[in-house]
Amino acid sequence: MWINPEVNLPEALLEAQQAGELVVFAGAGVSVGWPSSLPDFRRLTDQVSAGSLARDTDEPDDRYLGRLEAQGIDVTGRTRSILAAPGSAPTALHRGLLSLFSTRGNVRIVTTNFDPHLSTAAKELFPEGVETYFAPALPLGRDFHGIVYLHGALAKPDRPLVLTDREFGRAYLSDGWATRMLVDMFSRYTVLFVGYSHRDPVMTYLARSLVTGTRPRFAFSSPGEEQERWWSFLGVNPVTFPLRSAGDRYGALTDAISDWGMHAHMGALDHEARIRTLVEYPPPLEQESTSYLEAALHNPIRRRFFLAHARSPEWLDWADQRGLLDRLFTGSVESAHESYEIAQWFANRFAIEHPANALDLVRRKGPDLGWDLWQALARELAFKEPHPVGDVFGAWIAVLCQTAHPRWARPFGGFLLQSCAWPDDRTAALLLFEFLSRPRLKLEQRWPTQSSAHPTVHIAGEIGLASEEYELRTGWDKFFAPHVAELYDVLGPVITGHLNHAHTLLHVLGSATATWDPMSFRRSAIEAHPQDAMPGEFGFLVDAGRDVIEWLVRHRPTEGTALQNQWAAAASPLLRRLSVHALTEHPTLQPDDALQEVERRGWLYAFQLKHEVFRLLERWYPEASARARSRLIRHSMKASAQQDDEDADEREIREYSRYNLAVWLRQIAPDCAATERHFNRLQQSHPEFAPRTHPDLDHWSEGATWGDPTASGAVEEILLLPADEQLKFLTTFRGERHPWAGPKRGGLLEAVREASTRSFEWGWGLALVLERRADWSSDLWEPLLRAWGEGTRTDAEWEMVFGLLERTHRLDSLQEPITHLLEAVLDRRREDFPPAFLVSIERIADRLAAQPDQSNPEANRGDASWLTAAINHPSGRLTLVWLRTLAARRAAAGESWGGLATDYRRRFEGHIRADGYGAEMGRVALASQTLALFSADPEWTRAHLLPLFDWTADVHEAARMWHGFLTWGQWNESLFKEMLPSLIDSFEHADAELAPVADGLVARLAGAALHSATDPLKSGWLLRFVRDASPDIRVRWASRLSFALSDLDPSAAAAAWDRWIEEFWSLRLTGVPRPLSAEERTTMAEWPLSLGEAFPNAVDKVCAAPVPRSEHNTLLYRLRKNDLTARYPTAAARLISHVIAGASRLDYECAFVEEAVRNAAASGADREVLLEICEHMARVSCRNAAALRAFVLSSPEDSGR
Repeated sequence: MWINPEVNLPEALLEAQQAGELVVFAGAGVSVGWPSSLPDFRRLTDQVSAGSLARDTDEPDDRYLGRLEAQGIDVTGRTRSILAAPGSAPTALHRGLLSLFSTRGNVRIVTTNFDPHLSTAAKELFPEGVETYFAPALPLGRDFHGIVYLHGALAKPDRPLVLTDREFGRAYLSDGWATRMLVDMFSRYTVLFVGYSHRDPVMTYLARSLVTGTRPRFAFSSPGEEQERWWSFLGVNPVTFPLRSAGDRYGALTDAISDWGMHAHMGALDHEARIRTLVEYPPPLEQESTSYLEAALHNPIRRRFFLAHARSPEWLDWADQRGLLDRLFTGSVESAHESYEIAQWFANRFAIEHPANALDLVRRKGPDLGWDLWQALARELAFKEPHPVGDVFGAWIAVLCQTAHPRWARPFGGFLLQSCAWPDDRTAALLLFEFLSRPRLKLEQRWPTQSSAHPTVHIAGEIGLASEEYELRTGWDKFFAPHVAELYDVLGPVITGHLNHAHTLLHVLGSATATWDPMSFRRSAIEAHPQDAMPGEFGFLVDAGRDVIEWLVRHRPTEGTALQNQWAAAASPLLRRLSVHALTEHPTLQPDDALQEVERRGWLYAFQLKHEVFRLLERWYPEASARARSRLIRHSMKASAQQDDEDADEREIREYSRYNLAVWLRQIAPDCAATERHFNRLQQSHPEFAPRTHPDLDHWSEGATWGDPTASGAVEEILLLPADEQLKFLTTFRGERHPWAGPKRGGLLEAVREASTRSFEWGWGLALVLERRADWSSDLWEPLLRAWGEGTRTDAEWEMVFGLLERTHRLDSLQEPITHLLEAVLDRRREDFPPAFLVSIERIADRLAAQPDQSNPEANRGDASWLTAAINHPSGRLTLVWLRTLAARRAAAGESWGGLATDYRRRFEGHIRADGYGAEMGRVALASQTLALFSADPEWTRAHLLPLFDWTADVHEAARMWHGFLTWGQWNESLFKEMLPSLIDSFEHADAELAPVADGLVARLAGAALHSATDPLKSGWLLRFVRDASPDIRVRWASRLSFALSDLDPSAAAAAWDRWIEEFWSLRLTGVPRPLSAEERTTMAEWPLSLGEAFPNAVDKVCAAPVPRSEHNTLLYRLRKNDLTARYPTAAARLISHVIAGASRLDYECAFVEEAVRNAAASGADREVLLEICEHMARVSCRNAAALRAFVLSSPEDSGR
């Protein structure tokens, strides 16, 4: 970048300075100018000699000084005297070099000079001083800051100066202390030589340290081929500056360093102001400004300023010439942050305001638009106000439709369609409709159920559209539906092509056939129908086709008939169904012709046309002539004639299809004698057939019953007769074998459950009949038992039920429904539980527990939670039943409670001592209620249950127990102390065995840290947790603690700070027992918000650690919503500054920060901190940063809070 009109600084050099990776290597030339006025090395040598010894031709200065010293001349003394000249002072160049470093901690200067001018200038710029090193005591070259006097200094009279060849040899060869430092330094940092000539003897020795493969090196150099060749030979990149003919010959170097220093100290807001000024007018600019803007394009922060303020189309071309827009035309389907910002600039500034320039650029660089540019254009077109004029909108729509990746349209396509205005956007809307309704194949992997050891993977397909259903329908209703008359000639072919194409895609994939199509199967009816309440995105295309064909047959019947005939011959079943629907809606069709069309096209039993054909018959059959109806009846028998190769199932389906059609004809033409006779003949032939609720549908949904009409209306019929009078029907009815062939047994059982819920007497009668028959395996028991558990029962009814269950000898097949019944009883009778009921429940539960365990242990091995497995296992559920009866007994006993009774000890210890999966599930259930058991009988719990939590005894057992406890369990103070040793051992298992319940662990630990009387630090458990838990678990705990703190009263939270949080935080900052991770620092940065009066001290802790990452956390939102910015304005401002310093971008958080800063400024926060926040805001693209800075500068001075 041209730092001024005379000097062009390499980008790598600028970047190193900005990143704090620059070392300045200062030579004698730095101190030559006024008012330093010291000699360079050659003139110093001459002054030391004072003509006392002749110099050999081309003799190096260091060798000559060595000969002088050998002649007895005090080389070092004379040098000190010459350089200590009165009046010598730092130059602008000294100060300029130091200005390249923003803070004292960033200063890295190595000098071979002996004078103190760099140190003097450093004290002026950094009053607190900088670190200074004097040879031979040098720092590590790979890690240092400060000023290094590499060859000694006047300030250290007791140390030698490196002047003669002998001293150079010691520094770089024999002792090598200079070489060691420099090799490391050149490997670690970018180095800039200032004030050296290629003839300086020091460069001969430095060349030994300039090994290849290190960081870049640069040197300011006057022009000249010899100079450039020598620097290049050393692997140093020369940065040339011109020599001036008048005044200070080297003034260009001083000016360049000074201008660079000013550039380095520009804040984000300063850069924004400069860029805004430069782009107010079109290019071209002078070389320096052009170079500055070109460099800005490569800096993420400054590039945002350019994009924010460059508005004229000339800047678009200027940026394109420099490759800024190349990344928008890569065809990339993924988003990148940089290209997203540039795409927004292109779309917002030029696509609509300067369409000719923008479209020409797309012409030159297209056709491969990347996702960022595509979506930016789509968003701009969809939401721009006012709406773009027709030609501009249409041109961009054409570009978008031609360049889109298949999945791109979904976020914005529907909005584009909705934004279309009639009639200006007619063509654009049609383009969009064709594009957005285009079928998209989505592949799915399916594994067939088969016995093969190596099943074949089947790939199946689903069809979707390019856009969302809601947006498509909204656009259709707004734009197309009112104008079908003007658009049908285009819409018809588009819909035809799309529906045929969708069927072809599925057919090729094997997901559809000539007679079956999954999309058609899912569509119950072409007309609006309750079964299609959620038709899906592809259903929109069917509805659009319906709207078009209905309008045509009503208003353009000739063209409508042509399209109807085309669809009737289509491969797509949906198009054929639309064709049938068109005949139903035709206003002038003759009834007899409609029936003849059904016969001619063979539609009567066409599987996927059924509903539309039945609806066509409903419309035209009653109005047809008697002759036409009779002909259709005869056709219905011929069209379903028996086939030679059909089996029994196929024959049943065929015969029921005839019957079902007869039911429908009788239903739609009840006064037709021929229809009635036809139905009666079929019913007599098949007395087992019964009408279906929906003869026109092959499948339908009523509530939770799919394809099963039995539950609808059957309950009332069942309740008409006592259960014993219809027992044969209830026990033997199995239903039809095919879903479309009539009622099923599942519907009957559901009807039994509902009837028993409504009438206890009816259900009780059924139970007594089954008991008398000893039919304990009947599937009627389950709906009975569930009905009793769901209904409200009197005590007398419960006594009857308990009596039945207690005298039942066979419980093995009824374990699950009886357990469910017991749970239901306990749910409904939480208080006033009759003691006799408890006895009955306990006895029944004991008998159920004694049944053989029929469960499959492998079904729940590795379950996400062992408690989930337990509460779905009979043993676990029965254990919970016992625990609930125990709770009822304890509540009834009150003060007289004396611990667990023998029966309960026997039950629980049976689980504890037993092996097997059922016992494991029982123990998990016990673990979930550890606190209840501990409260009921501490000694028993301590002796029998708590040892199971011990990880050292059995890892698998402990994992199951902790799963149960950490899901439902709680502590009190006594239980926490009892479980603490095992709890501490759990920390190292949190990411393994306890991973599914880790949230429960961290929640309970956060609660214990804040509410338990056991000090988390003094007891040692918290530091053990930090030591043993994984980073992820520690972050989750820190987050949970933040949430728990926010629920505390501020005074209680401040007390927790005093008790342990402050000490804990201090330890973590020193790495005890582990250093804070970046994620922990981010999470813990929210803790101060809930710590009341401890807020300022807690902010100190946040600011003592490296800046946490803060992309989209809640801290900034929460801070603006409380009074901390008013109570502690400076502390709040420091927290904001520290947090956003680590952000690369803020979006909606900018408003939160601005509000908080305004509040803090009004309350007298430290102005410097507030201005620092403004700089951060500008850096992360907050638009109001400059205005906010002006507000801060006009606000009251620091209040000291």
